Amino acid sequence: MNMKKSGYEISEQDIEKTLNYLRKTVDENATRDDAIAYLQEHQSMAHIVAHEIVEDEK
Repeated sequence: MNMKKSGYEISEQDIEKTLNYLRKTVDENATRDDAIAYLQEHQSMAHIVAHEIVEDEK
């Protein structure tokens, strides 16, 4: 799973850890696809926040 825009590549370890987290905190029936979506969503939010911080520092 490659997220080329950020240079970040989601690893199987990231997916497994996120899936365990989701199953413990959100939904015990969470799936691998849920974990991937969660990682992608949070990666996008981090990217946006980073750009806002850079703009605020100008």
